[in-house]
Amino acid sequence: MNIYLVAIPLVSLLLLKALLALFRHLRSDLRSVQGPSAPRWTLGWYTWKVWQGSFEHVNRDLHKKYGSVVRYAPNRYSFSDLEAVKVIYGLGTSFPKSPWYIPWGNPGSNNLFNERSLAKHAHDRKQYQSTYSMSSLVNYEAFVDECAELLKSRLSELFALGQVVDMHHWLQCYAFDVIGMITYGKRLGFLDKGEDVGNVIHALGEILGYSTIVGIVFPTLHNIIVPIMNFLAGSKGQGGAYVTAFTKARISEAQSKPKAVILDDSDASAQSFLMKFLAKNTSKPDAFTPSHVITGCVINMVAGSDTTGISLSAVLYYLLKNPSCMDKLREEVGTFTAKGQLSTYVTYKQSQAMPYLQAVIKEALRLHPATGLPLERVVPKGGATISGRFFPEGAIVGINTWVAHRDRNVFGQDADSFSPERWLQDDEERVALMSRFWMPFGLGSRTCIGRHISMLEMCKLIPALVRDFEFTLSDNLVQNEWKTQNYCICTMTLLQTTTPTPKADPIVVDGTSFALNGKNVSYRFHVDPATGDLLLDHFGDRVTENPIAQIMSNGGGWSTQAHLRREFPDLGRGDFRTPAVHIKHAKGFTVCNFRYKSHTVIKGKPAIEKLPSTFGSDDDVSTLIIHLYDEYSSVGADLSYSIFPNFDAIVRNVKIINKSDDVITVEKLSSFSVDFPHENYEMLQLQGEWTRECNRTRRKVEYGIQGFGSTTGYSSHYHNPFLSMVSPTTTESHGEAWGFSLVYTGSFSVEVEKSHQGLTRALVGMNPCQLSWPLRSGESLQSPECVSVFSNLGIGEMSRKFHRLYRQNLIRSKFVSEERPVLLNSWEGLYFDFDDKTIYKLAQESAKLGAKLFVLDDGWFGDKHPRVNDHAGLGDWVANPKRFPSGLDSLAKDITKLQVKDSDEKLQFGLWFEPEMVNQKSELYEQHPEWVLSAGNYARSETRQQLVLNAALPEVQDFIISSVSKILETVPVSYVKWDNNRAMHESPTPDNHHAYMLGIYHVFDVLTARFPDVLWEGCASGGGRFDPGILQYFPQVWTSDNMDAFDRIHIQFGTSLVYPPSTMGAHVCSAPNDVTGRSIPMSFRAHVAMMGGSFGFELNPDHTPEEDKAQIPELIKLAEKINPIIIKGDMWRLVLPEDSNFPAAIFASEDGSQAVLFAFQIRATTVLNYPLLRLAGLDPAARYKLDGGETYSGATLMNGGIQFRFGTDYDSKVVLLERV
Repeated sequence: MNIYLVAIPLVSLLLLKALLALFRHLRSDLRSVQGPSAPRWTLGWYTWKVWQGSFEHVNRDLHKKYGSVVRYAPNRYSFSDLEAVKVIYGLGTSFPKSPWYIPWGNPGSNNLFNERSLAKHAHDRKQYQSTYSMSSLVNYEAFVDECAELLKSRLSELFALGQVVDMHHWLQCYAFDVIGMITYGKRLGFLDKGEDVGNVIHALGEILGYSTIVGIVFPTLHNIIVPIMNFLAGSKGQGGAYVTAFTKARISEAQSKPKAVILDDSDASAQSFLMKFLAKNTSKPDAFTPSHVITGCVINMVAGSDTTGISLSAVLYYLLKNPSCMDKLREEVGTFTAKGQLSTYVTYKQSQAMPYLQAVIKEALRLHPATGLPLERVVPKGGATISGRFFPEGAIVGINTWVAHRDRNVFGQDADSFSPERWLQDDEERVALMSRFWMPFGLGSRTCIGRHISMLEMCKLIPALVRDFEFTLSDNLVQNEWKTQNYCICTMTLLQTTTPTPKADPIVVDGTSFALNGKNVSYRFHVDPATGDLLLDHFGDRVTENPIAQIMSNGGGWSTQAHLRREFPDLGRGDFRTPAVHIKHAKGFTVCNFRYKSHTVIKGKPAIEKLPSTFGSDDDVSTLIIHLYDEYSSVGADLSYSIFPNFDAIVRNVKIINKSDDVITVEKLSSFSVDFPHENYEMLQLQGEWTRECNRTRRKVEYGIQGFGSTTGYSSHYHNPFLSMVSPTTTESHGEAWGFSLVYTGSFSVEVEKSHQGLTRALVGMNPCQLSWPLRSGESLQSPECVSVFSNLGIGEMSRKFHRLYRQNLIRSKFVSEERPVLLNSWEGLYFDFDDKTIYKLAQESAKLGAKLFVLDDGWFGDKHPRVNDHAGLGDWVANPKRFPSGLDSLAKDITKLQVKDSDEKLQFGLWFEPEMVNQKSELYEQHPEWVLSAGNYARSETRQQLVLNAALPEVQDFIISSVSKILETVPVSYVKWDNNRAMHESPTPDNHHAYMLGIYHVFDVLTARFPDVLWEGCASGGGRFDPGILQYFPQVWTSDNMDAFDRIHIQFGTSLVYPPSTMGAHVCSAPNDVTGRSIPMSFRAHVAMMGGSFGFELNPDHTPEEDKAQIPELIKLAEKINPIIIKGDMWRLVLPEDSNFPAAIFASEDGSQAVLFAFQIRATTVLNYPLLRLAGLDPAARYKLDGGETYSGATLMNGGIQFRFGTDYDSKVVLLERV
């Protein structure tokens, strides 16, 4: 329909109406209603604003400027006072629709949308009501499923073509075909053809524009215009005419069927709306006429398609613009799928049990309701009082849903933001209030009759798309908001996404070739048909097929296997490189010949018995198990490969099964072995010592064997169980990086060997020096698992993948994503010199400074042998009665009654333990000297005057669990620091080291499960046991006993190479530092410590200089403000401390809405042209406010950078960035 054909008469009518409006305005009692000047006397202003297509925004701006009641045209008034909703739209009200609705139907044939007579509308609605009920519509789920499956098929085809996709177009096609199926039992073919069939969508857009403008200017003219327009246009079978013709054709088909078929409308699941309408017409021809049949079908097609397509697009758009919300929905979908509560075709009933899905849909329809103009009603006879003002009969009043849905009094101060969580809050009254004023489908007796169809489509399709596809917005929409056009219906002009990527199975098996695929990684290997050996094909950037076959001989000379990239290299069969497995058989030989036997693919990931391990739902992770067997020795090996596609992480472990009748000994068992191709590599590791843990070391991989490990019984201060292999040109932000992280707390070994053929083999596993594990017939040995992460965007991205994986799929504590309380620890403030009075005084000082947690460290226990120094008391876990005459529980209860400064919280109480150790001067040692680690007649060597309890013994495990439990059950402890201050020396057998770890893991497992509300922190003289194994149970670890801020930057940056900053304990101590003697300003010390998840102090406020003490409350407030970002955000190491005098890092929240920048100067310099610091992790299209001041775009901050002016030595800056 050509809108310009009616332009000239409309302009003339506008002038006439303007004169009439001016006359009425001068006589009106509503002259005082605020609004722009022009709308007082002319419709032209409103018509022009609507014609521009964004009146939803204009309407909101009017209310912001003029208040709750606004004139937007002569005798037309918009309300933002939501109490007006009840008056205008409430059930039982007698406000008819305005004349604006006249053009929304054919002359002389009204429909449910444009019928203005209340009585006639009530009558007609009653005729259709049962057909639209949700109880009836769920019988049509098969129709929705058919269209959803076809949509997914078309999206998969587009993925194969690699095209950018306008998802709004495809969601419109889906909505039209679903409504076609429901209405006629037949699709119109939108999805089949992927196009606007019959030009219907285009024509609908023209109808919207025409009806909207004519309805404003001169609605009754519609009855004259339509016949003229139809005559001029002729019958082209396009647009609305196409729908009408399609409807009549379906009616003819139906009426050709036997009358009994039409009359039988009892089987709703098999019948379309058309058949039900015809049945009504046949049974009640006077009440339900042929006009009802045609009008019902056509209006169902028109009104039920475009609006649903818009709503679906809105849901997808807001999820893609808010990745954290998408992740939460994916998690919910994954959880329900894993529990078997979500079928392939999602049912409506299943969707109703998904709270986050429902919140997402509600929130999207709140921010983008389909209608964008005031829903006009006419004040009835006698007038009405609305929002405290009387409006006479005939006044046109209405509320725009876009205005109502952004009301901050109802929806909160963040009403303009997408936050599904608002619908899930505990404040039931607030949720009920929001629900009352949630009106995307209208309110009252004129509520959209087809709303259940729309909800049915959305509730079924959205979880299926989220589960089965990956979407990302096109670059244009990433940087900008989408564009909409509002002619009553707020349709979007484009919703471009990159090609929807089908969530293909991450594990693909083709015969005996295997592929594990993540977002950016592929790990591919195959079985050598001649030998049954597993050979690696590719480990790196994602590929879609096996690499080109190697062109080489079968080997020769001294080594027949030196050229092969083997998955599980053994010993004694011609591969002279370092093996992954070494088994000593009963007869003494060490040859193995493991051949492929079978494989198993499973969704999810089995837990590893007795060992910590990563976990995930069936959607998070998939597992391939390769079953190998040595037929000569009857020994089996199960190689497990689990892939977390979203993190490009491949997790491996090995189980050796003795199926022979003999006893075998496993001397070596690597968890992960990989042969890299003939290239040059460098290895990156973390090495150090007590008080200087986790310093980065990078070196070239030379020919021969190089490596590192621990024989201390623990992961140790000296080396961390982590290795990264990188290309020589790899940096923090560019190049390839492979990371390997062993989930184990015991002695370990990392070996890297570059062979004479140029291949580089890397192996990670338990240290073979302390294994020699005997296996009797039927027994098995399970290795710890090793997590491997690949990054093609440098070392920094590798780290962030480890961080996300470990936060989400390794740490089991409920505190993993919770903000940590700022603490004050008694150790460096008091050491062993305290009693109950000094402890209580220190706790009081803690609360006055603003700390939320007070921790009583070493020295609180021991009765017969009190712990007054480090020579006695370990093992006797009872409170010292002399130090605490009223009992530790009494003191703790008094402490937890203390009010924290500037807070409504009480002070929490924490306690230090070292349960794995014992002093010879203790009751425990006197009673059970046999519980201590020892080696026959060899002397038991002490370190720090203590010995190690043998946690491999079940009785020791039970004692530790019982001792700690008794304290936690009687004392109000909310935090435990679990220390371990020496390594293992004498051990009865090599395998006891691993048995010890299995025993202590059992202890951790029982205690953390028994006391889930306790925040557990691991410690081993600082970072002597900072590893993934400990993180399974303890969500944070004391990073180092060295709190010197200069050293701590190196330690914390190094630790972050693999471990999330949220897991780091980082405190501020007094100056000069006890370890280094260095004096560093309080602010610098605190800023460095704030980069750890658990921030706190270890000092005595009474002995702290007043200048430093005065800063503590404000530093605590800053730490608490930024802690959520440290806990849940991503870290970018912008400048490394080993490379620059100006180290820096930025932490950004998942959604990019907040970030905190840390910048440091170590030494003052005379050069005033300080380096430019380019940020990372921000949204380039967003603008950020820096510390509440000036705003800059993310692109400017990341590409242009920031330049700070520093002052003295150890100067620091902390800048909070917030998206505006």
